[in-house]
Amino acid sequence: MTAVRGVGWCLLYTLLNSLLFIGVPALFLRIFEDGDAERWAAVGPLIPILLRFVAAYCLFESISLLLSAALRGAGDTRFVSLATLVFAWSIMVLPAVIASRLGGGLYVNWLFATTYLILLSFVFIWRFRQGKWRAMRVIESA
Repeated sequence: MTAVRGVGWCLLYTLLNSLLFIGVPALFLRIFEDGDAERWAAVGPLIPILLRFVAAYCLFESISLLLSAALRGAGDTRFVSLATLVFAWSIMVLPAVIASRLGGGLYVNWLFATTYLILLSFVFIWRFRQGKWRAMRVIESA
C-alpha cells in the first residue's frame, strides 16, 4: 500500500532529523547566533527544550500530513476537514489562548500544538485503518 509505505519512509526521515534535534541541538543553535551575547543568554537555554517539542511535532506532523492527503485523495474530504477544524480549535487554539491569558508560557503553547498533532495523527490512523475510503468514489460514473 503506497500510503503506508509513504508514512514509513517519511517517519524514517523525520526520525533521523528528530534525533539530531534532540541529540545535537548545538548544531542548530549556531545557525541563528547573531553575536548579541546578552540576548543569546536569554534565548539560548530555551532552544534545546523547544527542539524536543519540534522533534515530536515533526514526527506526528508527517503522519498527519500523509494520511490526511491519502484520505482526501480517496474522497474522504469531509472527515479530514472536520477533524482538522475541531481538533485545531479544541486542542490547540482555544486552550493556548486561555493558557496564555492565565500566564501559561511558551512551553505550554508548544505542548498544546504538539498534543494537537499527536491526537490528530491517531484519528487519521484510525480512519485510514477503518477502510471507508476504499468504497468512496472521487469521480462519479456516467
